[in-house]
Amino acid sequence: MMDFTKIENLLKGFITEKTTPEDAEKIAEINAELGKIKTETTDFAVKHEELRQKYVNAVMNSTFKEAPEEAKEEPKFKSLDEIAADYEKQQKGK
Repeated sequence: MMDFTKIENLLKGFITEKTTPEDAEKIAEINAELGKIKTETTDFAVKHEELRQKYVNAVMNSTFKEAPEEAKEEPKFKSLDEIAADYEKQQKGK
């Protein structure tokens, strides 16, 4: 994140005894705008974190609590003869 305090201090460094009131006013306006940007950035970061947490919670709550029914059953393996027989049945059916 941007270091707003450093920028604010740099702006304040422009105000010296030789600075005219008009220039000091302009620097103060820039500093005020910087304050607004700082607030918006902080608000954005907070909202981003809130949305990220909602997304994480939605993903965590939408997953299966238990394995699906088909995953509970052991897979059934076929021998090469069974595969060949199934293939022949399919070819005869065409």
